[in-house]
Amino acid sequence: MADFKKEIFRGKQIQLGYYFFEAGENLLVLFPGYGQSARHFVYFNQNLKSNYSILGINHLEHGDSFAFKKDEPLEINDFNATLSDLINFLGFKNRNIVMGAFSFGNWLAAAAIQSQSIPVKAWIVMSAPPERFSRLFAFSTGTILGNMIFRFYTKENIGLQKILKFIKNAKILSEEKIRVASLQVKDPSKSERLYNNWQVMRCFIPNWRNSIKLAQTKQIEILFIAGKHDNVTPMKGLLKIFQAEKSSRILVFDGGHTFMHEDIIKGIGNLLNEIDNKQKIDLETINS
Repeated sequence: MADFKKEIFRGKQIQLGYYFFEAGENLLVLFPGYGQSARHFVYFNQNLKSNYSILGINHLEHGDSFAFKKDEPLEINDFNATLSDLINFLGFKNRNIVMGAFSFGNWLAAAAIQSQSIPVKAWIVMSAPPERFSRLFAFSTGTILGNMIFRFYTKENIGLQKILKFIKNAKILSEEKIRVASLQVKDPSKSERLYNNWQVMRCFIPNWRNSIKLAQTKQIEILFIAGKHDNVTPMKGLLKIFQAEKSSRILVFDGGHTFMHEDIIKGIGNLLNEIDNKQKIDLETINS
């Protein structure tokens, strides 16, 4: 099967680096986690049999995706405007659009469902960060003290590594979380990317309850996916939030922090097929 095509799309406030595989008349838009490349979604390309082309978009400050003004927060409307323009540029203006994301990429997908110009039919939430991460993010980027500490330790990379070592020894976070965090700040360039990414993303902290209610109002199908053994983004808190909304579909698979799992492919495939079947029924009703 053909591989993704790597491309760049330039908007007014941001540039998006993306991978695109054309396979169907509808579009599955996917955002990877922090530190990942959208090319990893080649796994979906190879295993998801559906009538959907796949658009994998790199996270901000990853690859060719970045905001032009790194010292200012990016507005969600500006992000959505560029995303909408990209979708239209690829020829999917009047097609079914499904938004999906993994890990920290879920903040971008949660923002995208707010768009008034993108016809989102479904929202797939895979291994989303827990709410306590949102509180840490808000403190580090939205308060003077938090930002001063955050800026200092991302500039002083050795100091940041010492903090991670202390957190590990004190058993404040699991070893898996420490390992993932260490990979993202192991050299000064990665620390700088982390700082820039968090500064740009200041407006993207999701209110999950409001996002779910918005999706319901817009008749967007919701599929929440989480691994039983995910120690990076434990599912417990968010699982309760999505379970509380009866219209949300829940898929808990026997695995960890990954989207490369056969149960996930099967669950997403079933969702996409149901959306397509519903569209066919609606068209038959209109034409009858």
